[in-house]
Amino acid sequence: MDGTESNGSLGPEVSEKARGRRFKAAYKLRILAEAERCIAAGQLGELLRLRSRFRLRRTLLLRSSSAAELPNPYSHSTWYNIWGQVKISLVSMGFAYAVTQRTRPLVIRNKRKGVIEHMKTLCLSTTFPSIALVMLCNIIASDICRADEDNNGIIGERSVDLSIPSLEWVALSGSPREDVLKLLIDSTKSNYENLNSWQGVIQANSREMLSQSYVSRLSNNTYKGEPVALEMSYVLPFVLDADSDSTFHRREELVSAFVEAESGEQVTFPGVTHITDRSIITPEHIIRFDPESVFPFIAELEHPEMADKRVAFREAPPARSQHFGDVIEPTNFFGCGSSTQMFWEIPTQILQCEKGEHGEAGKKWAEESVQVEQASGPGGVWYRIVLLMNDSTMRYSYICSPQAGYHLVKFAETGLQKNGNNHPRINISTDWRQYNNVYVPVSIKESIYNNGQLKISRELQIKECSVNQPIAPDQFTYKALGMKDDDIIVDRLEKKVYVYRDGKEHEFANFGDVWDPLEDPQISGESGFSAGRRIAIMFTVLLIIVLVGMIVMKQRRANT
Repeated sequence: MDGTESNGSLGPEVSEKARGRRFKAAYKLRILAEAERCIAAGQLGELLRLRSRFRLRRTLLLRSSSAAELPNPYSHSTWYNIWGQVKISLVSMGFAYAVTQRTRPLVIRNKRKGVIEHMKTLCLSTTFPSIALVMLCNIIASDICRADEDNNGIIGERSVDLSIPSLEWVALSGSPREDVLKLLIDSTKSNYENLNSWQGVIQANSREMLSQSYVSRLSNNTYKGEPVALEMSYVLPFVLDADSDSTFHRREELVSAFVEAESGEQVTFPGVTHITDRSIITPEHIIRFDPESVFPFIAELEHPEMADKRVAFREAPPARSQHFGDVIEPTNFFGCGSSTQMFWEIPTQILQCEKGEHGEAGKKWAEESVQVEQASGPGGVWYRIVLLMNDSTMRYSYICSPQAGYHLVKFAETGLQKNGNNHPRINISTDWRQYNNVYVPVSIKESIYNNGQLKISRELQIKECSVNQPIAPDQFTYKALGMKDDDIIVDRLEKKVYVYRDGKEHEFANFGDVWDPLEDPQISGESGFSAGRRIAIMFTVLLIIVLVGMIVMKQRRANT
């Protein structure tokens, strides 16, 4: 089959005309509505980066307030309307004529690239150079216009290029190899030990492909469409106290939506919402609190005072491996990909194995499955550690840059197969910056794969960094979470319920306590029912029952 039928028309295998992707008007109107809610600086750029499937740049400039019709994205554009073209053409022709008459070099500055290009006129006549320069100036003007839009925040800040330069790696052995491992240990470990506190704001954009089973649970087995992705864009102010190993997060979600992976159409699951919670993580506990959520009741205690309250939950702390997800642990940026190890622990273990501290098997592994390499690159000498694990089915690559204080700038985990069909599992690129002589990450790109298919992608930009500066005394208390009087604290460690009042938590009841109206001071009085009063009430009730019985018996006898 050649894709045609006998009459010459296109067959069913080939479309007559290629068509671009189309989006429904309702979808575009929803994006416009989300743009209307973007008030703070940078929110609109975050929205556009997340919804960059089609050009919303012109559409969002119009800020349509009517849901009845979509605006024309070019109707009020400065550079794309007719008058704008006429003005540009007239100016360009006049400029071109002056240039061709004087035959001087023409210097045009491209604002977007920041490069000055020198062009010389080579034509003798004025007609063709004028036309050529008109077209060229129009193109450059359009580029400048788009660059100005980007710089004004319509598109938001561009992604940081975290690519690693192409380097020629040379394997090390013997004493040089040992010296490199010690250098990496000393540089990274001492840097982290000098980090006492770290404060900043994380701007996160993430996209996660959801499994079919998870989507089925969300939709109660009613969704039968194409694969679904969860897209999120939010900011996360954080405070890290390295001395006490405590972290404060306050997530402020900007955009969150379930979308079909191919078409981009939004999918709604009833009863599923994404909260903007706050949390405090210490070695003793994690406390979560969402100031916008009101609980109609709490399962731990049935009591009318617990109804329709804001609730904070105190629980056991999570594992430090919680690197991916809504809670971002800043200390994991100093680690090794998805593991809980700090980076300097990797070369430390290699040195221990080479010295035989882990037996002959460890020494053999260090000799056969570990490579330490170096290469000349920007800023000096770069180093790379390559590990083979799990019977050479997994490869781990760690690249350290002198520009980052020999911290990890590239981590790659790759699955190896005998047929050579290797597939990536994790890729993380990190950009570091020095504050008060301490290196901290300022940009991270993460990609996680499942069977060779991209499952999670996330970009993090860390701004407003403050290193080793004083922390507020109440930073890791309930007050910092924004709790107010009469809010509830459910302590799942002590199995108690507290009421927050006057900046302190007051014990209210234990889990599972049964509410007895007779014991409630608000019903029975401040002192409650005393033992004597209880006996009197019980005696009165019993006497009433006896009297009622006697009356009934007397009536029966009268009837007989």
